[in-house]
Amino acid sequence: MIGSPLAKNLLRERRKRNMTIKEFAQFLEVSPSTLFSWENGASPRKFCQLQMIAIKLGTSLQGLLLGLG
Repeated sequence: MIGSPLAKNLLRERRKRNMTIKEFAQFLEVSPSTLFSWENGASPRKFCQLQMIAIKLGTSLQGLLLGLG
């Protein structure tokens, strides 16, 4: 699953903001270990987490998951 659009998008967004995993995790309101696992291919377990992340990043859920728009 490494290299999934979600993992790539999260990593790209974190780098674009020049944030550490800890800083970006705080921004997304998740633990650093959770963010690390997502960036390495694990999927969020809760749909509400995905919605919250998409809103915070200013994208759609489809954009976050599929790399669209």
